[in-house]
Amino acid sequence: MSLDQLDDTFQRMWELGGNPKVILTGYDTLMRLQQLLQAQQRFMEEKRVTPTYNGVKGVPGIEAGFIVATYNGVPIIPSKDVEKDGISRMYFLDTDYLYFSTAIPTQYFESGIETGDPFAINRLGQEGLYRTMGEVWTTFFRAQGSIRDLQ
Repeated sequence: MSLDQLDDTFQRMWELGGNPKVILTGYDTLMRLQQLLQAQQRFMEEKRVTPTYNGVKGVPGIEAGFIVATYNGVPIIPSKDVEKDGISRMYFLDTDYLYFSTAIPTQYFESGIETGDPFAINRLGQEGLYRTMGEVWTTFFRAQGSIRDLQ
């Protein structure tokens, strides 16, 4: 993994008409990136991100959103579910062209003492889960980027 790989991916995406809005990667890759930047006496910026949905944004001045690390001004969102081959892959997403189609709406399931079934979770307590089924798709595939097989 090198900063040249990241910069080349940004440049390729810009040349193809994309503009990454978020970088999705694993915690291990985020730590490696922080080590690279600190070794060169450069520091990752922090940025307050307010999620938007279909152009609807939070109201300015109200405490909302979260603080994340950035590279090249683009927020980096770590996830434990990113595919690994070596260390986790990096996905550069232009969210202007990404959509989510819902196949099964969100459902909530709960089991435990309050529902009268504590044996289902094998302990005295309460557990719940949300389930949604859908698919992420894009209308401009060349606006998206990824780096894989990182070491």
